[in-house]
Amino acid sequence: GQDASLVRIGQARCGVALGARFDGIAVFSTVGELDDADLSALLDWPGRLELHLTDLHYAQLGRLSAQGLGSARRMVAMEAPTRGAAPDPEAFLLDAAGFAAAAALMARSNPETVLSARMAALPFAGIREAGRLVAIAGTIGVAGDTALIGHFLTVPEARGLGLARRLALHLRWHFAQSGVTRLLLATTEDNRPAFRAYSAAGFSVSGQRWQVDRTVGPFDGPARTTRQPSSSPAPPLSTKAERQ
Repeated sequence: GQDASLVRIGQARCGVALGARFDGIAVFSTVGELDDADLSALLDWPGRLELHLTDLHYAQLGRLSAQGLGSARRMVAMEAPTRGAAPDPEAFLLDAAGFAAAAALMARSNPETVLSARMAALPFAGIREAGRLVAIAGTIGVAGDTALIGHFLTVPEARGLGLARRLALHLRWHFAQSGVTRLLLATTEDNRPAFRAYSAAGFSVSGQRWQVDRTVGPFDGPARTTRQPSSSPAPPLSTKAERQ
């Protein structure tokens, strides 16, 4: 499940790391001013860790002696209003059995992505072809009038048919019926198909961050150095988590 109480306030009380714990992984996003000791404290978190860092915090992280960190990827935050979208005639919300099928599909196709059991209670949409689930998209969390969606996945043989775009539009429509006015999602610059799909579904870029993953505990793996930001222009927008 998710522990929504993961809040780490900086020692100077000028910044914060906001986090959520899902099945087997903790995700933290940094805001404001944090010093090296604050970031080091985040790295002491046991087990799998995913950090979403501002440019400044990413540069700070490069100065720390951190173990088990993978290469950084540039994240692209996107958002869209829920109004103005129509329901897709072939998309549907998953029931408990459908969510179990979606979780099994994700485990086979993209095992790095965790579908928490908690998410089964949140809106998850799918499209079937010949009775087989071929595309899914879900909800990570809802707070007030804003929802965070993600976990887009299309089976390889159905990619390029616009299914991710259709599911994003269907979720926009669904949330509009329940009073949510804004949808958020994130992708990375190395997934051009995902970026194109979300843009076509009415999403626009709202910001960028660095994503750094750690798949082992802080003292379990060999030391690895995170890649420093490049001074060259960013590559064309486009992630690994969503497979279109």
